[in-house]
Amino acid sequence: MKKIACIIVAITLFLSANAQSHLTFMGEPIDGTMKHFTQRMNDKGMVLVQDLDGVNLFLAEYGGYENCVVGVVSREDKDLVYSILVCFVGVEDWSTLNSVYSDLNKQLSKDYGKPTEVVENFLVETHGDDEKFQAVVSDKCEYLKSYATELGEIDITIMNMPDMGPCVIIQYTDNENALK
Repeated sequence: MKKIACIIVAITLFLSANAQSHLTFMGEPIDGTMKHFTQRMNDKGMVLVQDLDGVNLFLAEYGGYENCVVGVVSREDKDLVYSILVCFVGVEDWSTLNSVYSDLNKQLSKDYGKPTEVVENFLVETHGDDEKFQAVVSDKCEYLKSYATELGEIDITIMNMPDMGPCVIIQYTDNENALK
């Protein structure tokens, strides 16, 4: 009887260890078809606002911030979700941009530990918050932290996005689906 119990425990541990082979976003594995993943995001209260070829855009609350633009990305060669981008938009000054970036980094550090890569500098000389914000607007800012895990990578950056302006972006990339 002990032998059977040990075998059951071993099988259960094996299955649970193999069950998580994908990076997660909002508790959901980054896996499946665009239609299936979109439904899971809808079930979490995200609102689909645009369905593009290979990218679905949602409005959602994320990390305590409202009105985030969330992009779900599938591979070009097959209908398989592999990456999620969260854009924290509507920021109009350096102080707020840096505050959002710092706050989200604290949240990511709690979940993933110390970043594996850190780049935080300006490509031009800046004096004060106005010049730092202008450096972001003119793409002269390199602010990035990466958190690498066995299941994927999470990158957070400050950048200027066409049609959105300066924003903080978090990108979740699932290793297994990115490499399939």
